[in-house]
Amino acid sequence: MSENKDELMSHNYDGIQEYDNPMPRWWTSTFILTSVFAVLYVFGITFGQIDGYQEDMQQDNAVNEKKRQAVAAANPPIDAKMLDEKIHDPASVKEGALVFAANCASCHAPDGGGLIGPNLTDNAFLYGKKPEEAHKVIRDGTAKGMPPWGAILSQSDMVNVISFIVSIRGTTPEKPKKPQGEVIE
Repeated sequence: MSENKDELMSHNYDGIQEYDNPMPRWWTSTFILTSVFAVLYVFGITFGQIDGYQEDMQQDNAVNEKKRQAVAAANPPIDAKMLDEKIHDPASVKEGALVFAANCASCHAPDGGGLIGPNLTDNAFLYGKKPEEAHKVIRDGTAKGMPPWGAILSQSDMVNVISFIVSIRGTTPEKPKKPQGEVIE
Protein backbone atom coordinates (compact mmCIF):
# COMPACT_ATOMS: atom_id res chain seq x y z
CA MET A 1 0.00 0.00 0.00
CA SER A 2 1.44 3.29 -1.05
CA GLU A 3 1.68 6.12 1.36
CA ASN A 4 -0.32 9.27 0.56
CA LYS A 5 1.60 12.50 0.54
CA ASP A 6 -0.16 15.58 1.77
CA GLU A 7 0.22 17.98 -1.15
CA LEU A 8 -1.61 21.24 -1.31
CA MET A 9 -3.26 21.99 -4.62
CA SER A 10 -2.27 25.16 -6.35
CA HIS A 11 -5.67 26.86 -6.41
CA ASN A 12 -6.85 29.11 -3.61
CA TYR A 13 -10.39 30.26 -2.82
CA ASP A 14 -10.83 32.96 -0.16
CA GLY A 15 -7.65 31.86 1.48
CA ILE A 16 -8.71 28.22 1.60
CA GLN A 17 -6.57 25.55 0.01
CA GLU A 18 -7.27 21.82 -0.21
CA TYR A 19 -5.15 18.73 -0.22
CA ASP A 20 -4.98 16.49 -3.28
CA ASN A 21 -5.92 13.18 -1.64
CA PRO A 22 -7.52 10.28 -3.50
CA MET A 23 -11.03 9.13 -2.53
CA PRO A 24 -11.17 6.21 -0.10
CA ARG A 25 -11.23 2.82 -1.86
CA TRP A 26 -14.49 1.72 -0.20
CA TRP A 27 -16.20 4.84 -1.54
CA THR A 28 -14.91 4.28 -5.05
CA SER A 29 -15.81 0.57 -4.89
CA THR A 30 -19.34 1.37 -3.73
CA PHE A 31 -19.79 3.81 -6.60
CA ILE A 32 -18.58 1.27 -9.17
CA LEU A 33 -20.77 -1.54 -7.74
CA THR A 34 -23.82 0.73 -7.69
CA SER A 35 -23.25 1.76 -11.30
CA VAL A 36 -22.84 -1.87 -12.44
CA PHE A 37 -25.98 -2.90 -10.52
CA ALA A 38 -27.98 -0.06 -12.10
CA VAL A 39 -27.01 -1.17 -15.62
CA LEU A 40 -27.79 -4.84 -14.87
CA TYR A 41 -31.10 -3.92 -13.25
CA VAL A 42 -32.23 -1.81 -16.23
CA PHE A 43 -31.39 -4.66 -18.63
CA GLY A 44 -33.04 -7.21 -16.33
CA ILE A 45 -36.29 -5.25 -16.12
CA THR A 46 -36.28 -4.39 -19.83
CA PHE A 47 -35.72 -7.94 -21.07
CA GLY A 48 -37.78 -9.76 -18.42
CA GLN A 49 -34.97 -11.33 -16.40
CA ILE A 50 -36.21 -9.55 -13.27
CA ASP A 51 -39.91 -9.79 -12.39
CA GLY A 52 -41.80 -6.53 -12.44
CA TYR A 53 -44.55 -5.67 -10.02
CA GLN A 54 -47.47 -6.25 -12.41
CA GLU A 55 -47.92 -9.93 -11.47
CA ASP A 56 -47.80 -9.14 -7.75
CA MET A 57 -50.24 -6.30 -8.26
CA GLN A 58 -52.66 -8.55 -10.17
CA GLN A 59 -52.51 -11.18 -7.41
CA ASP A 60 -53.06 -8.57 -4.72
CA ASN A 61 -55.97 -7.07 -6.65
CA ALA A 62 -57.57 -10.53 -6.96
CA VAL A 63 -57.24 -11.09 -3.20
CA ASN A 64 -58.65 -7.61 -2.48
CA GLU A 65 -61.58 -8.21 -4.83
CA LYS A 66 -62.43 -11.43 -2.97
CA LYS A 67 -62.35 -9.49 0.31
CA ARG A 68 -64.58 -6.76 -1.16
CA GLN A 69 -67.07 -9.39 -2.33
CA ALA A 70 -67.08 -11.06 1.10
CA VAL A 71 -67.73 -7.73 2.82
CA ALA A 72 -70.47 -6.86 0.30
CA ALA A 73 -72.12 -10.25 0.85
CA ALA A 74 -71.99 -9.79 4.63
CA ASN A 75 -73.37 -6.23 4.35
CA PRO A 76 -76.14 -6.12 1.78
CA PRO A 77 -77.22 -2.64 0.73
CA ILE A 78 -79.71 -1.00 3.02
CA ASP A 79 -82.99 -0.37 1.26
CA ALA A 80 -86.55 0.49 2.24
CA LYS A 81 -87.65 -3.15 2.34
CA MET A 82 -84.86 -4.17 4.73
CA LEU A 83 -85.53 -1.19 6.98
CA ASP A 84 -89.28 -1.90 7.03
CA GLU A 85 -88.59 -5.46 8.19
CA LYS A 86 -86.17 -4.36 10.92
CA ILE A 87 -88.21 -1.38 12.14
CA HIS A 88 -90.93 -3.69 13.43
CA ASP A 89 -88.54 -6.23 14.95
CA PRO A 90 -88.48 -5.90 18.79
CA ALA A 91 -84.96 -7.34 18.99
CA SER A 92 -83.72 -4.71 16.53
CA VAL A 93 -85.39 -1.94 18.55
CA LYS A 94 -83.82 -3.26 21.77
CA GLU A 95 -80.33 -3.42 20.22
CA GLY A 96 -80.89 0.02 18.71
CA ALA A 97 -81.71 1.43 22.16
CA LEU A 98 -78.35 0.21 23.45
CA VAL A 99 -76.42 1.67 20.51
CA PHE A 100 -78.42 4.92 20.79
CA ALA A 101 -77.65 5.19 24.52
CA ALA A 102 -73.94 4.63 23.91
CA ASN A 103 -73.47 6.89 20.89
CA CYS A 104 -76.43 9.20 20.26
CA ALA A 105 -77.88 10.14 23.65
CA SER A 106 -75.19 12.73 24.37
CA CYS A 107 -76.61 14.93 21.58
CA HIS A 108 -80.22 13.75 21.25
CA ALA A 109 -80.92 12.99 24.95
CA PRO A 110 -81.51 9.47 26.28
CA ASP A 111 -85.24 9.74 25.53
CA GLY A 112 -84.67 11.31 22.08
CA GLY A 113 -85.98 14.72 23.16
CA GLY A 114 -82.93 16.57 21.86
CA LEU A 115 -80.05 18.41 23.50
CA ILE A 116 -77.63 19.95 21.01
CA GLY A 117 -79.10 17.63 18.39
CA PRO A 118 -82.72 17.83 17.26
CA ASN A 119 -85.70 16.25 18.96
CA LEU A 120 -86.27 12.82 17.38
CA THR A 121 -89.71 12.23 18.88
CA ASP A 122 -91.72 15.00 17.16
CA ASN A 123 -93.04 15.29 13.61
CA ALA A 124 -90.47 17.86 12.47
CA PHE A 125 -87.82 16.63 10.05
CA LEU A 126 -84.59 18.38 9.13
CA TYR A 127 -83.23 15.84 6.66
CA GLY A 128 -86.19 13.80 5.43
CA LYS A 129 -88.80 11.64 7.07
CA LYS A 130 -88.10 8.23 5.51
CA PRO A 131 -85.93 5.64 7.27
CA GLU A 132 -83.60 5.50 4.22
CA GLU A 133 -82.97 9.21 4.62
CA ALA A 134 -82.25 8.72 8.34
CA HIS A 135 -79.73 6.04 7.38
CA LYS A 136 -77.95 8.47 5.04
CA VAL A 137 -77.80 11.10 7.81
CA ILE A 138 -76.43 8.58 10.32
CA ARG A 139 -73.91 7.16 7.84
CA ASP A 140 -72.68 10.43 6.28
CA GLY A 141 -73.47 13.04 8.94
CA THR A 142 -74.59 16.60 8.20
CA ALA A 143 -72.93 19.95 7.71
CA LYS A 144 -74.68 21.31 10.82
CA GLY A 145 -72.88 19.18 13.40
CA MET A 146 -73.97 15.55 13.04
CA PRO A 147 -70.77 13.53 12.68
CA PRO A 148 -70.62 10.68 10.17
CA TRP A 149 -71.08 7.36 11.97
CA GLY A 150 -70.66 5.11 8.91
CA ALA A 151 -67.04 4.33 9.70
CA ILE A 152 -67.73 3.76 13.41
CA LEU A 153 -71.01 1.88 13.58
CA SER A 154 -71.62 -1.39 11.78
CA GLN A 155 -74.38 -1.58 9.23
CA SER A 156 -76.57 -3.61 11.57
CA ASP A 157 -75.99 -1.07 14.38
CA MET A 158 -77.15 1.76 12.11
CA VAL A 159 -80.26 -0.21 11.12
CA ASN A 160 -80.99 -0.96 14.78
CA VAL A 161 -80.62 2.72 15.71
CA ILE A 162 -83.09 3.63 12.98
CA SER A 163 -85.48 1.02 14.39
CA PHE A 164 -85.17 2.60 17.83
CA ILE A 165 -85.67 6.14 16.48
CA VAL A 166 -88.82 5.08 14.64
CA SER A 167 -90.08 3.39 17.82
CA ILE A 168 -89.75 6.59 19.90
CA ARG A 169 -91.44 8.83 17.33
CA GLY A 170 -94.62 10.26 18.84
CA THR A 171 -93.55 9.71 22.45
CA THR A 172 -93.32 12.56 24.93
CA PRO A 173 -89.81 13.09 26.29
CA GLU A 174 -89.16 14.65 29.69
CA LYS A 175 -87.72 17.94 28.32
CA PRO A 176 -88.43 18.05 24.58
CA LYS A 177 -86.56 20.47 22.39
CA LYS A 178 -88.69 22.69 20.15
CA PRO A 179 -89.43 21.25 16.71
CA GLN A 180 -86.83 22.00 14.05
CA GLY A 181 -87.26 21.60 10.31
CA GLU A 182 -90.37 20.83 8.31
CA VAL A 183 -93.36 19.63 10.31
CA ILE A 184 -95.03 16.69 8.56
CA GLU A 185 -98.21 15.12 9.86
